[in-house]
Amino acid sequence: MIDNALRVPRLIAESKIGSVPTPWPSWLIAAHPSPERAPEEVVRRFLADLTAHVRRFDSEENRAVKDIDFIKEKFGYPEEDIKARF
Repeated sequence: MIDNALRVPRLIAESKIGSVPTPWPSWLIAAHPSPERAPEEVVRRFLADLTAHVRRFDSEENRAVKDIDFIKEKFGYPEEDIKARF
């Protein structure tokens, strides 16, 4: 069935109970185009370090315990919710 006001399937609109945002922020990285304000090597090092950290955080080993504990302590989410997200 289609809801004429929204032109979306009612089944989808009515079946959604709600949403919970992830307990961690999304990222957008921007740098000034001027090499004086954002030297290329500094930007590259920052991105390399950030990538390494994200990969460690996203590893299966860390997802098993360390990441769950971090999210629980930092953001107060229940362990069951965190595990469901992972």
